[in-house]
Amino acid sequence: MFFKRCLEEFSETSDEIIKKNVARKILRQYRGMASFSDVVLHKNGVPLKEENDEFNAARKRLYDISVELL
Repeated sequence: MFFKRCLEEFSETSDEIIKKNVARKILRQYRGMASFSDVVLHKNGVPLKEENDEFNAARKRLYDISVELL
């Protein structure tokens, strides 16, 4: 839900300051213990290799885009 709200907020404005604020909100999710960086997808207690590889690539891309906006 958090990322959906960020996408909506980002998409609904052309204001660069608001877009930078959204990028900062996103980047804060990558900090600390039990953060977005620590998410691992599992099924029945077994990590899902392919799904985690795809998720990690998407998570890195989101991070990179957010950094570029600052």
